[in-house]
Amino acid sequence: MACNELNQSHGGQIRLSWLRELYDSCCDNELREFVARAYLLHLVGCMIFANKSATYVRTHYLELFRDLPTYRRYAWGVAALIYLYEQAWIYEHFPALGRKQLCDTYMETKPRARRYITRRATSAIPDVRVQLDALTLDGVIWNPYVAHRAGRPLVVYAMFSGYLRLGIFVHRHLSERVLQQFGFMPPTP
Repeated sequence: MACNELNQSHGGQIRLSWLRELYDSCCDNELREFVARAYLLHLVGCMIFANKSATYVRTHYLELFRDLPTYRRYAWGVAALIYLYEQAWIYEHFPALGRKQLCDTYMETKPRARRYITRRATSAIPDVRVQLDALTLDGVIWNPYVAHRAGRPLVVYAMFSGYLRLGIFVHRHLSERVLQQFGFMPPTP
């Protein structure tokens, strides 16, 4: 069943509707471990790592649930941050790029990722190239979160410095490089 779904979905993703059917089938057959994995994959695909399609979830997230007792110890906030590094940061730093729509009801007290309405439409590569060629220093927002900090103040433990990893994605998170932007004094190199 899984091979057929992967072939139909063209590789490393499965339809959320198929995953819900699998969940129901596993519940009926009392396959508890499969039920747990299907539920967690659906949750991850719809909430933490939701993508623009809103109908598919990537199968590489199953690796997170290989050993069910350990998934509770994962740093899900860090995983969400890594995912946002891969997805949403470009909206804040490069406001002229892409086709995005601001949410009319957004308030600075909400998480910053909720500022945009995600759509399935994507920009064509020639359009993006034209936008990139026209980009100037004034078109980059170097510190986009200043206004947001008033509603969601930075806390000291958010100043972690090191590497964040989620599956194959590894990102450097070096908060010491931006200490002055947060009102702190950087250490002497």
